[in-house]
Amino acid sequence: MEQKEKSLAKPIIITLCIFLLIGVVLFIVIFTHFRSQIEYDSSTGTYLINKGDYVVSGIRVSSDEAGQYTVTGTVTNNTDNDCKKISLIMQFVDSDGKGITTESASVANLKAGDSAALNYSFSNSETIYSYTILSATISK
Repeated sequence: MEQKEKSLAKPIIITLCIFLLIGVVLFIVIFTHFRSQIEYDSSTGTYLINKGDYVVSGIRVSSDEAGQYTVTGTVTNNTDNDCKKISLIMQFVDSDGKGITTESASVANLKAGDSAALNYSFSNSETIYSYTILSATISK
């Protein structure tokens, strides 16, 4: 009977270790890659990510006659931690407010306290009237 109890203990310990490892991996993924809260400050024309931890400002959308659009702006890291990547999901709409396209722009290797240029280009045959940042993903 004693030997049977010992033989059951090993698989149980291994199973518990596997579940613990899965939990640690999920914790790391969730807290290093997460979607952030975004607020638009209409008085300054800036987007505040995580209550101002990161700021997206000076966004300009320009186009040429061939339908090539360029998005420029500045992303600032107001935290004490370096950031591997900030990805922004932006929705572009026509004059009726109808969604035309959704694009993803990103800034990589943003050091604590630094700012970096946002520069993203895409093609679209329809005329873009406005945009909004739908979400941001921070990779620390």
